[in-house]
Amino acid sequence: MYRMTGRPQVVFPESIGGSYMSAAAAVLAGATTQYWEPGPYTLWTYAKTQIDEGIAALALANYDLTIRGVRISQGEAEAAVIFSSGITKAQYKAAFIAFLAQIREDYGSNLPVYIIQTGTQV
Repeated sequence: MYRMTGRPQVVFPESIGGSYMSAAAAVLAGATTQYWEPGPYTLWTYAKTQIDEGIAALALANYDLTIRGVRISQGEAEAAVIFSSGITKAQYKAAFIAFLAQIREDYGSNLPVYIIQTGTQV
C-alpha cells in the first residue's frame, strides 16, 4: 500500500477465528464471550482497547495516525448457526449493523468499512 499511496499503513489485526457476530449465535455455540455485537466484555471491547493502545503508542513515537477505514472478514461461523436454524438472518443482520454503528461511533461516522467475506451458506 505504501507504494500506491505514499503513506505508511498500520494494521491492527484484532481477529478471533471462529467468533460470532451476534450474542445469540455465540450462546447457541457455547462461546458466550466470543462475539462482536456491541456490549460489555465483548470482542469489540477488547479490540477497541488494543487499537486505542496502539494509536497511543504511535502518537508517543510522533506518528500522526488517522484511521481511514476498517476491513472485516466475518461470517463463516455465523453462517453455520444460521444454516442449522439456530438464529435467523435478521438476527445476524441486526448484530452486524449494530457492530458497524459502534465502529463508526468510536472512530468516525463516515469511516468506510470493507467487508472481505461473509458466510457462504447464507
